[in-house]
Amino acid sequence: MKLKSKLQLYSTLWMILLLIGANTAAYLLFHQFASQSEIERVQSQAESAAETIQTAEGMEPIISDVLRAFVPANGMIRVIDRDDSILHTVTKETRFSDLPFRYHAGEEAELFQSEAGETYAIIHRPVIWDNGAVVTLQVTEHLDAFETNMDRLMLVLFASSLIILLPTLIGGRLLGEVFLRPIRALVRTMNEVQTTGEWKKIDLHRKSKDEIYEMGAAFNHMIRRLSDNFEKQKHFVSDASHELRTPLSIIDSYARLLKRWGAKKPDVLEESLEAIVTETDRMKKISDQLLTLARSEEAEALEITSFDIASVCKQTVHSFSTSFQRTITLDAPEKEVIIEGDESKVKQALYILLDNAVKYTEQDIHVRLKEEGHHILLSVQDEGEGIPDSDQKHIFDRFYRVDKARSRSTGGSGLGLPIAKQLIRLHNGDVTLDSKPGQGSTFTIRLPVVQS
Repeated sequence: MKLKSKLQLYSTLWMILLLIGANTAAYLLFHQFASQSEIERVQSQAESAAETIQTAEGMEPIISDVLRAFVPANGMIRVIDRDDSILHTVTKETRFSDLPFRYHAGEEAELFQSEAGETYAIIHRPVIWDNGAVVTLQVTEHLDAFETNMDRLMLVLFASSLIILLPTLIGGRLLGEVFLRPIRALVRTMNEVQTTGEWKKIDLHRKSKDEIYEMGAAFNHMIRRLSDNFEKQKHFVSDASHELRTPLSIIDSYARLLKRWGAKKPDVLEESLEAIVTETDRMKKISDQLLTLARSEEAEALEITSFDIASVCKQTVHSFSTSFQRTITLDAPEKEVIIEGDESKVKQALYILLDNAVKYTEQDIHVRLKEEGHHILLSVQDEGEGIPDSDQKHIFDRFYRVDKARSRSTGGSGLGLPIAKQLIRLHNGDVTLDSKPGQGSTFTIRLPVVQS
C-alpha cells in the first residue's frame, strides 16, 4: 500500500473512531437525560393518582373511575395487593395487560424493554389505605415519543457523521498530496541520478523547517558531498594514472632502446639503465606517497603519545641542515612544549614542509615554534619566489603543482602538501599558507597543546 493511501486510510479510520466515540457519548447522554425526564413525568402522574385513591378503599367502581382520569393515553394503571393479585386495571388498550406485574413495598421507577422492542416507563407507588392495607399502584406508559426521538437522534448522528467523513476523505487525500509532493520529487531525483549518472538536487521552494524540508536539505547536502568526492576521486585517478604513465613511458622507451642498441653502444646502455633506475625510483616514491595519503585518512592509524614538539623541531632542522648543506634557522622556546599525538606523523608533516622549502628555494629557510593560547604554531618560511594567488587555493589539492616543469625536474609529485595537511588534521590541527609573489612563502602548522 502506498504512503498516500496509508495516510488517507489512517486519517479516515481515526476520524471514524473519533465520531463513533463522540456519537456514542452524545447518544448515551441524551438517552439518560430523556429517559429520566420521562420517568419523572410518569412519576408525577402516579403521585397524583395515588393521593386521589388513598382514601377510596372498598369503593371499587369509584376507584376505577378515578384511575381512568389519570391513565396515560398510551398506557395503563394497575392496583396490586400483597398476594400479587390485580385489584384494578385501567387501560385504553388491552395489549398492555400482558406486561409483567408484581407487588412492591416501596416506590420504584424503571424503564422496561418488551420483547417487541418497545420501551415502557413503569412506576410502582405504595398506597396505604385507611384500614392499614398496603397496595401497589403501578403506572405504565409506552414511551413512543421517546423512541421516536432516539431513532431520530441516531439518524441525525449517522447523517452528520457521513457529512463529516466526506471532507475528511477529501482532506486526507489533499493532505497526502501536499506531504508526498517533496517525497515524490526526492524519489524522482534519485531515479534520475541512478539513470543518468548526474548529481542532481531537488528544488526547495520554501524554508518551512519541517522534517520533510530537512530531509530534502539533507539529500541535497549528501548529493553535494558525493559530487565533490566523486570529482576529487576522478581527478585523483586521472592525475595518478598520468603521473604513473609518464615514468612508465620513459622506462618503456629506454627498454626498447636497450633492446636495439644496448649490446653495441655502451653509452646508450649506461644512459638507459640510469634513466630506468631514476624513473623506477620515481614510481616507487609516488606509490609510497599514494599509500601514505590513503593511510593518513584513517585516524585509527595514529599512535597517540605525549612528546616535546620543540625537541622534534631541533632534530629535524639539524638533520636537514646537515643533509642538504643549507642554512635553516630555528626559533623555538628553550623549555619543553608538550603536545599529544603521533610523533612520527607530526615529524613527517614537518619533514614535508622543509623538503618542499629546500626544493623550491635556494635562499635561507626559517623555522619558528611558539605557543599561542591553547595551540602551538610551527611555521616554515622560505625566501623564494612565492606562490601566485590563483594557485594558493589549490596548493593542498592532490597532484597539484604550481610549476609543472620545475616540479618534474626537482622530483615533486604534488602529493607532499596534501599528505602533510591530512596528517595534521588527524591531530585536530590545520596547515595554512601565507605567500606573496616575490616575497616567499610561509606554511604554518597549528596544533592543540597539552595544558599543564
